[in-house]
Amino acid sequence: MSEIEKNSVLHDHQIQTRRLTFDLEILANATPANIQYETDLPGVAIVRAEGKTAEADAIEDLSASFTAADAGTGVLGILLKASEIGEVSKVYEVRVVDAAGTTLAVPAASSYLTAGGNIAIDLNSDQNHESANETITLEVVYKSKI
Repeated sequence: MSEIEKNSVLHDHQIQTRRLTFDLEILANATPANIQYETDLPGVAIVRAEGKTAEADAIEDLSASFTAADAGTGVLGILLKASEIGEVSKVYEVRVVDAAGTTLAVPAASSYLTAGGNIAIDLNSDQNHESANETITLEVVYKSKI
């Protein structure tokens, strides 16, 4: 019998801990509303960007929480829908890496879990999405409710 099987607390913690890794590809356009955002998780990871806030805000209005989206400076938000990933009790870590391997700054983990139970990620890639394509990888480690 393994140590995990012997220790029910550890066993439950292992079952509840989830790691979600996905890519976001941003296809530049001079008109912010025409920039294309494609993710490995359509319908799960909702992009909140300049000219494209309605879908995320319809799920949960976080306009007061997110930094104002700005395609010219790479400021955007990602909303992970609790209805798709399950109930979340805690977000341990969010890591965002660009194609060059540079880790992008994101807010403290305590700010990720929203009142509606979704996971909100506010980020700034410092890339002008009106003129440059970008691919970033997001990794989210969280604890689900049993």
